[in-house]
Amino acid sequence: MSSNTTNLGNQTLVFDYRQEARGKGFNQVFCDTLPYGVYTGGHLTRVSNTVINIGLLVCVIKSDESDKVALRIETSENQDVSLAISSGSPFVDITRPYIVLRFGWQDVEINYMDMLAVGWSTNPLEIDQTKLHPLDIILGKVIFEETSLGSGQYIIANGNPFDLSRRQNVFIKETESIAGQFRVSSSEVDPKKVFISGGIVNTSQGQLFVTGSEFPSEGIPDTGAMGRIDLIALDAKGKFTFIQGSPATEPIAPKYQTYKILAEIHRGAHRTNVLGTDIVQVVDATIRGQVLAEDFPLADRENLLPQNTKNIEGAFNYLIKRSITLEDALEALAKIVDLNIASVDKHITSTIDSGNIVHGLQVETNPNYPLDLDKED
Repeated sequence: MSSNTTNLGNQTLVFDYRQEARGKGFNQVFCDTLPYGVYTGGHLTRVSNTVINIGLLVCVIKSDESDKVALRIETSENQDVSLAISSGSPFVDITRPYIVLRFGWQDVEINYMDMLAVGWSTNPLEIDQTKLHPLDIILGKVIFEETSLGSGQYIIANGNPFDLSRRQNVFIKETESIAGQFRVSSSEVDPKKVFISGGIVNTSQGQLFVTGSEFPSEGIPDTGAMGRIDLIALDAKGKFTFIQGSPATEPIAPKYQTYKILAEIHRGAHRTNVLGTDIVQVVDATIRGQVLAEDFPLADRENLLPQNTKNIEGAFNYLIKRSITLEDALEALAKIVDLNIASVDKHITSTIDSGNIVHGLQVETNPNYPLDLDKED
């Protein structure tokens, strides 16, 4: 055990017995120990057309002064936040819909966390007190409604006044963690789109680095008289894919097939936008994209296929050209797959193109054994 009494290297002892517990050094040690965000409470309540109430809360928040300081902060009183325009209008400012917690360390005794209504920022380096900062903790987004159709005057919505989908997510745009890869959130640019954060995906095409973007380019189609569940997915080439569901009184999600599903979009009837509360995340820590039939190899231990057809796609094409009926080809392929993919049960989907040639498109896990081969017209 060391008993050195010489200050080698001019050391700073963070737990010096003379240091106060509220000191900067203590809070620098605390930084990065726990995740930032709201731990309990902080619930939002609509008080009036222009006022939001923030409930009691406990949070861990990081200083936005680049000083590596984080604090545990607990409140003992509710706090109102007014969304009224400073000019005195009784209507709210829809450009500042986010209710956030913000903190900047100062070496003074009077140094408290702020509670603000701010707008979205498209530039993480922007310094604007009225917009989101990279280390703000978002409690929720206020949903507004017009006082009358076409009036251009807004109040806090009476029904479902908040979108809480970004609650407890620290607003770090450019430093996505592993857990934040391929996160699907509502777009701040176009209400018909979503924003997908980038990440790394392993598919049958290899390891791919995917850049985040607004998606899809043409927007998500509106719902009609019935609700619908749509899918946001990744394909084998690392491209974002939109899969539209079928309208129904009680809609169900489309079949996942072999895509890596990032999120389901659940919306009711007559919806023209996508809110964060509509998005159900599906992404997990082991992100894997679609596996195509052409990329799924066959061992072909009995050497039944030509050398250039030793994958499900090639075998399907080879057999269909040499079989009298589609059923014969499917039966032969089922036997080959069953013999050469060991105990792994797979499902093949096929289509017929304009030249009346059948192509195996996708392979996916199928709970029904033996092999089930379907044809889509």
